[in-house]
Amino acid sequence: MKSTFGLYIILGMAFVFLGSCSSNTEVVPDGKKFFDADDYFKKEIERLTANKDSVSKLLSIDGKIDVIISMVDFEKELDAFVKSNINKSDLYDKYEVDSTYEKGLLRQENYAAMDSTLWTRSFKVGYDSLGKVSQIDIKNIRENPILKSVQSLSYKPDTLYGIVGYTKTLLNDEGKTRIEVNLINRKP
Repeated sequence: MKSTFGLYIILGMAFVFLGSCSSNTEVVPDGKKFFDADDYFKKEIERLTANKDSVSKLLSIDGKIDVIISMVDFEKELDAFVKSNINKSDLYDKYEVDSTYEKGLLRQENYAAMDSTLWTRSFKVGYDSLGKVSQIDIKNIRENPILKSVQSLSYKPDTLYGIVGYTKTLLNDEGKTRIEVNLINRKP
């Protein structure tokens, strides 16, 4: 009886050991597999806030346009970008990834949702020749029987960002919002 119990212990330990040695998942530095919008935009918010940049902000709601020149709360302004983060372990198998390289350098990453119920349907990141982010484009869509909402986001570091939103309800009420922000008074 003791030898059978000991055999089970040894076999159990062998399965645990072998299971921990082999893995089908890719090891990703810092647990990141996709572009991390949450981390990137938090750093951008800190940087833009520290620079105390002024902005020229165009706000259009159903065709009525306002232009505002002021300081803004970048944490609130860029929240839609942060909320579009797809670098979450439960989403890794929900997106197709297409990367473009030029002369060995990553130039663009395209993430396309394979599930039409996901909020973020596409996420594109462009890189300059130094490997820095040059542009981010995101498309978010929410559809259900009574509402369709589409949100297009674009971000160019040190230049501008924009959000265009379109909403249509079952009662045929349509709404279109456009926010375009240009950074002015840039400090070196």
